[in-house]
Amino acid sequence: MNKVASTPLSNFVKNTSQEEKEKIYKDIMITVCDIQNKIIAKAKKISEQST
Repeated sequence: MNKVASTPLSNFVKNTSQEEKEKIYKDIMITVCDIQNKIIAKAKKISEQST
């Protein structure tokens, strides 16, 4: 079996509790959704200006 290199992500996956992973995942999803909503709002504004 090949040994996988140790990386910050693999260390995080191995050493972090499921509860903490879920909290971080939720925080990331909230941030990504906020960014996505801002991009959509900008795109709508641009499309309204061009019509």
